[in-house]
Amino acid sequence: MTSRASALVQALYFSSLALFGFVVFAGRRIPDSTFVLAAIIPVFLAAIIGIIIWVYAWTQFGAPLSIGALLFAWAIVWAFGHIVSTRTLFVLIYVAMTGGLVCARFAMQGIAP
Repeated sequence: MTSRASALVQALYFSSLALFGFVVFAGRRIPDSTFVLAAIIPVFLAAIIGIIIWVYAWTQFGAPLSIGALLFAWAIVWAFGHIVSTRTLFVLIYVAMTGGLVCARFAMQGIAP
């Protein structure tokens, strides 16, 4: 794999980990209401898929990419979690989950022989 392709794969892994981290961290900010029941599915999927991708990214690319993506996601939720409404945060959870799945799909395709 060329260095350009390797950089793209690393960027895709970083993006997918950051988006899955955002889903999990933002799911923690949803207050107890009906939104919690609707947000359980993407948070659960993001946690499971995110752990698998995180372990692979840790072994292939090291700690800076793996930990940096989660710190970036945490910082975004911490900075903007108080500003947006619960409904908007709920929509952002689903958008981030979709974006994370797309990035993960292309990242996994990038490592295929």
